[in-house]
Amino acid sequence: MKKVWRRLIVLTAVVSIAGVTAFSYVFEQFATTAAARIDGQQANFVNQCVVNDMVTPLDEQGKLSIGVWNIYKQQKPQWEGQLTKMVTANQLLLLQEASLTPTLKSFLAKTHSEVVMARAFSGFNIINGVMNIAKASALESCAWLAKEPWIRLPKSALVTHYALSNGQTLLVINIHSINFEWGNKRFHSQLMALTDAIETHTGPLIIAGDFNTWRQARQTMVLKFIEKFNLSEAVPLDDHRTRVFGHTLDHLYYRGLTLTSVSVENILSSDHNPISASFTLDKLTNSQELDANIN
Repeated sequence: MKKVWRRLIVLTAVVSIAGVTAFSYVFEQFATTAAARIDGQQANFVNQCVVNDMVTPLDEQGKLSIGVWNIYKQQKPQWEGQLTKMVTANQLLLLQEASLTPTLKSFLAKTHSEVVMARAFSGFNIINGVMNIAKASALESCAWLAKEPWIRLPKSALVTHYALSNGQTLLVINIHSINFEWGNKRFHSQLMALTDAIETHTGPLIIAGDFNTWRQARQTMVLKFIEKFNLSEAVPLDDHRTRVFGHTLDHLYYRGLTLTSVSVENILSSDHNPISASFTLDKLTNSQELDANIN
């Protein structure tokens, strides 16, 4: 009997070591947090932030359209057609679970968009993370990472500033939240890490992405967070946002902008349905105009 137990223990150890080795071979984590501007086939993930000196306003004559979509690593058919549609329709598209494959690189090069990506991890030598696809360059875009407690692969966020035509700066946070956790400690910490960036910003603000709010405790944490910073949620009347256990996963929160429309499209090209929202810039008060001119 002792021999049988020894064999089981040895077999378990061998399987565990083999599993860890295979996981390490397939997935690569990085010692540094990095973002990169995707320019054609070039993507140099070196620094945490990407900075541009020469930028143009993101909006078009005071109007701004924003899309939010978890693209599911482009694993489902027809993703390219849906992505084309969303890039065309929006000044800014926030993707989660983007996988920087040669096919996606070629697609992005054809759109002539301004693209920035956070490097979360590499799988089969392909970078994965959140991505912003925009009509205009960002003033600054910084990557943030939070490691999943179980699978140990990081989730990512991009904290990005865009110039607006009224002289203000729009802060956009594109987030893919912690998913696999028994409690909510890491989930909460990931949100709290964004506090400093929000508290130091006085202009319009967008926080959007896949929040993985698949249980009420998580949704309550997010609601307290957005209430603290006086944000509202863009909720479509015909709400087809993806749900797990009855809870909505994808959200778009905003302040300092006027929401004119929001919709969700039922699609088959991802396991998440995309959100599309349109805004107009708010008319500035005299003090806001002064702040914008100073900044």
